[in-house]
Amino acid sequence: MFPVQYTSTPIIEDGEIVGAVVTFIDITERKRIEESLKLDEERLETLLNLTQMEIKSEKDITDFALEEAVRLTKSKGGYLHFFNEDEQTIQLYSWSKDVLKTCTAKPDHHYPLDAAGLWADSIRFRKAVIHNDYQSLTYKKGYPEGHFHLIRHLGIPIFDGDRIVGVTGVGNKEDPYDESDARQLTLLMNSMWGILKQKRSEQERERLILELKDVLAKVKTLSGLLPICASCKKIRDDKGYWTQIEAFISEHSEAEFSHSICSECANKLYPEYYDKIKRKNIK
Repeated sequence: MFPVQYTSTPIIEDGEIVGAVVTFIDITERKRIEESLKLDEERLETLLNLTQMEIKSEKDITDFALEEAVRLTKSKGGYLHFFNEDEQTIQLYSWSKDVLKTCTAKPDHHYPLDAAGLWADSIRFRKAVIHNDYQSLTYKKGYPEGHFHLIRHLGIPIFDGDRIVGVTGVGNKEDPYDESDARQLTLLMNSMWGILKQKRSEQERERLILELKDVLAKVKTLSGLLPICASCKKIRDDKGYWTQIEAFISEHSEAEFSHSICSECANKLYPEYYDKIKRKNIK
């Protein structure tokens, strides 16, 4: 079965239709080009929508990117997980909606790369991997009972510079996955990671600003009027607790203390020792 375009031209003799000339043209290639152009438009629209999600939560952004990855590759399910390259551990983060509907296996959240199956090969090989006949692979580790049943699989690593920070994959497309699917999935996930990285940087910046404001507020408090005990010289903080003056100043500034004793206190507390030191210094 293939798409065709046909035309029918009547054959007329003496004013009557006595037959027809029918022409069939194979338009498979034209349909392929049209579908490819339509898919390119959908991919561009997805990337545009993704760039407008900066104000959304990280979970909203990753869920959107994952569902679009499944849709654009005409897959039946997908996953998105983060990877700690220093510890060689995978953080299981998100599954597509269709997978969650059918998967009854007990979820795991963290486990080492060595324990992961073929779906993590994209991390091991540091490139996209395609398994178009997953069940026939003899070296697969398998998966738990109730897990999403894999027939075909495409997995890609997500890079930040030369470090792998995540892995994503899609599965069970009706047709075999190809390099075009891998390129488009990589483009989508790289865009997603760029947004997440920027969002995390902004959140860290906001955290540092708040921390700086808090420090400045404490410095301002230190430069103001301090309630100090006339007897023991402890200082009362903003929570009502009395603190040794050196502890309070160290907490609210960069000052450090080296403890010693002044002459008056030495004479008062240790008169014999102080008198001995004094006579020695006079000599």
